[in-house]
Amino acid sequence: MSQQKNLMAIEHGNPKMHRDVARALRCVVASERNRYAMQYLEVTESTIAATDGKRLLSLDCGMKTPPGLYHVTQDGWMLNSQETLPYPKWRDIILKPSQKKIVYRCPDMEDLGTLLWAINRESDAAVMLDLWLPVMQALQRLHPTRVTLVVSRKDGHDGAVQIQGQLGIGTNVKFTYLQTPLDTSGMRKE
Repeated sequence: MSQQKNLMAIEHGNPKMHRDVARALRCVVASERNRYAMQYLEVTESTIAATDGKRLLSLDCGMKTPPGLYHVTQDGWMLNSQETLPYPKWRDIILKPSQKKIVYRCPDMEDLGTLLWAINRESDAAVMLDLWLPVMQALQRLHPTRVTLVVSRKDGHDGAVQIQGQLGIGTNVKFTYLQTPLDTSGMRKE
């Protein structure tokens, strides 16, 4: 039986997101000090996004939180940074329909091995497991449905890996996860 959970709530006058959502977003936030703008989440009227320059996770959902840059704690508390830093233009790298090659569709993400198999079997794309696995495991806790795996078409070769779906924690909460391609030039494919 599917259990409905709220993505966001206001507790004690402060925004707080679901703990598993916070965990997934925190996996993608930059940890390097010189990537200061990417150490935050960007919140707009309709999305929450996190990126570290190699990966991107965006949630398409209606927010009741004022737009801005936020730090999110392990427990999901959202702390407004009051920063006016320019956030990366992450919408520019989301794959457009003409750039996509759909390689796999599945009703859920229960089997992460199947997603990896689809990436390796159906495309030339490769993912760095140490970057990919923590995000996928965090997303798995949110019981995503209608999952589609796509890769970008770039100069006749496959590139970025993008996974889209809908979170099982609420209505109309769509997610997009994108990871830049691993450079496999010079590597032998058997």
